[in-house]
Amino acid sequence: MSKPVGPYTPVVRAGEWLVVSGQVGIRDGELVSGGMQAELRQALANLKALLEGEGASPSDVVKTTVYLRHIDD
Repeated sequence: MSKPVGPYTPVVRAGEWLVVSGQVGIRDGELVSGGMQAELRQALANLKALLEGEGASPSDVVKTTVYLRHIDD
């Protein structure tokens, strides 16, 4: 899991809910190479690590939003 690149908390517990900040395709402080698909895979890996750190998993997610830089992606 990568450290946050900004001054925010990447995951916050609110009662039984977890609120996770936006994740990007960063590993070891660098954007991964390989284009949009590699970045998306890394962003999902980062999300999974945050969830697992709180005792949750991707199957517990009820809503997510993906923002694309280019509509062709």
